[in-house]
Parts: sequence; structure tokens; C-alpha cells
Amino acid sequence: MKRLAQIVSYYNPPHVGGMEMRARERAERLAEKGWLVETLTSAESTYPHTVKDERLIVRYLKSREIAHTPIMPTLPIAMMKIPRDSAVQVEMAMAYCPEITALICKLRRMPYIARVPGTPPGHSKLRDVLLAFYQGTALRWAYKNASLVIVLTEDDVALVTERYHVDAQRIRVIANGTDFTALASPRSGFQDPFRLLFTGRVAMQKNIPLLLESLRLFINTYSLPIHLNLVGDGEDMPRVKQTITDLSLQEHVDLKGYVTGKELESLYEQADAFVMTSTHESFPQVLLEAMAKGLPIVASNIHGVRTVVEHGTTGLLVDVKKTAFAAAFHRLITENRLYQKLSRGSLEAAAKYDWDMTIEKYTGVYDELLGGTLSKR
Repeated sequence: MKRLAQIVSYYNPPHVGGMEMRARERAERLAEKGWLVETLTSAESTYPHTVKDERLIVRYLKSREIAHTPIMPTLPIAMMKIPRDSAVQVEMAMAYCPEITALICKLRRMPYIARVPGTPPGHSKLRDVLLAFYQGTALRWAYKNASLVIVLTEDDVALVTERYHVDAQRIRVIANGTDFTALASPRSGFQDPFRLLFTGRVAMQKNIPLLLESLRLFINTYSLPIHLNLVGDGEDMPRVKQTITDLSLQEHVDLKGYVTGKELESLYEQADAFVMTSTHESFPQVLLEAMAKGLPIVASNIHGVRTVVEHGTTGLLVDVKKTAFAAAFHRLITENRLYQKLSRGSLEAAAKYDWDMTIEKYTGVYDELLGGTLSKR
């Protein structure tokens, strides 16, 4: 039986972020293909325990969060118990896990894969300085010792080679995938009122107050019926609720909370367009889900989003300003045939992000690692 050990700072459940969700989906898909997948993660918001389900093992290790980073004292011990014939993969999103993985794998002479989840958002000036120091020292060392590096897009190849001095020949590009059932045909029109959908973690980088301000500006400027379903939860929810009240948007916004599975897929199907006002993104899974349902996308013109959304083909990329988003909503509703064109483009683009194709690429990389076909570092 082939084995994968993945080391990730957080996992789903209980955490619901993109990295955590993709780690879980990847583990479940690999298990379906006969792999035994063991995940080592933090028990920061729960208690130390192990969950086993046939070919899936999740070890929630005792941890303590310091500077928004889960520190797991027993991670080195847990890694020493990983069978030597396992493929080892570590998420490079946060400190501690990468350097511990690199150290233990070096001691045990086991190759490992470093997976880059994307470019981290900015923080405070002090944290940015500390992050830059960490990236130039411990993280660079962890990248240097990795046998292979997985990135999400071709754009990330240059970032990794320049920042961490990784040989481009050791980098593999594997985009995320979606298992949403694609619509049989593009959408022919939209509802009255026009229904916008946002899904994701309600966090500062998602910039939801700007979305709400855009909605209010649209209503005041164009006097056209519009509605927003906001799906998700997170630390910025109190601010979002207050903004809805301050802008008198209660009748125009529904807060759906955290939704998954068929209920989430149904909300995509009921929408007319997807909106994202983020200030930072790496590779937004929600955009893939929206495209599978043929939704035109209105999103911030930023790195990460530009990788997925092609302006004028699958959606509209706009400046991170309320006036730009309001104008884009107006274009979708009033510009002749634009809505149908973008729906068709979204549906066609979604075919590139099938989860089965994605998992085949992952298993190919794991087989490359385990097969000993890599040159020595």
C-alpha cells in the first residue's frame, strides 16, 4: 500500500480555510485510490487525539499558538514514527512545520515535498519584518532541502526560484481542482433581483465591507434590484454585521453562515454571479466552484485571481474600489449579451480544474519521489 504523510499547521475539521479544506480533500481522494494518508496537524482549537477511518489517519497534536502560529512540541516525535516508505509532504504556509519537517527528514534521510499554498497577505510592519527574516533563513533552508516543490500556478515558479533559490527543475505546477458538478450548458439569463454570491472565510483580507459599500453604491446610483447571499463565517463577522446595519442593507443581504456539501452547491446554482473583493489571494477555490456553475465572476484585479479569471472571458477584473465593483455589476445586468458570454467562458474554463486530473498529477509526483528517480541534492 502506498503511503502519504502530510504535515499541515491546521486541518479541516475544525478549521475551514482554503489550505485546510484542500488538504482534507486531497487526503480523501487519495484514500479512494488506495493510498494510506496520515495527517499530522495541530490540536490548537480542540484536544490532542487521533481520528482513524480506514485509509485516513489524522493526528491532532498538542499545540500552543504563538504569534498566530501553532507550535507542536510532539511533531518531531510523531514524524520519527512515519514509515520510511511514505511520501512526505509539508504545507509551507506557516512557520514551524516546514523547518521541523526538513530537520527530521534530513536526520532520517527521507525525501520530502514542499507545497506552496500561495503568497501570504501582508500583516503589521513588525510581523512583515519578522516574516522576511524567517523566509530568508529557516524557510529558505527548508525549501533548499526539499526534493520537490509543488506550486499552484506558473506565476509562482519565478517567486519560489527567486525568493528561495529553488532549482526550477525541482518545481511541479499542480492547480487546485473542484468536484462540483458542472452545468450542462451556459446560463441564458439572470433573475430579478440580480443575485450576487460571496463564499469564503469572513476575514479582513476578503474585504467584505468594501463589497457591502459597493452594493449600497450600486443601489443608490442605478436603482436596480440586487441581492447578496454571503456564505461563510470568521473573525471579521461582527464588523460585517455592523456594516450591514450602518448601510441599511438588511433587506438586500442574507447571511448564510458556514455551509458545505450539496447545500453549498445549491447556493451557487441559485446565484447569478459570483463576487470577490479580496485584497490578497493565492488560488481561490471558490472561483473554480463558481465557474463549474457557469457564473460570471466580478473580482479584484490581483495576483492569484488573475491566474483563474480571464477578464472579458470568464468575468470582470476591476480595481479594488467600490465604484469599480458597482459599475461592473451594472455592466453585467445592462450590457447586451455580456452576461451570456461570461457564463459560457466560465463553464468552458472550469473543465481545466477537474479534481480527478489534479489527483493524478499529485500521485505522479509522489511516485516520482518514492521511485527514486530524483537526482541527489
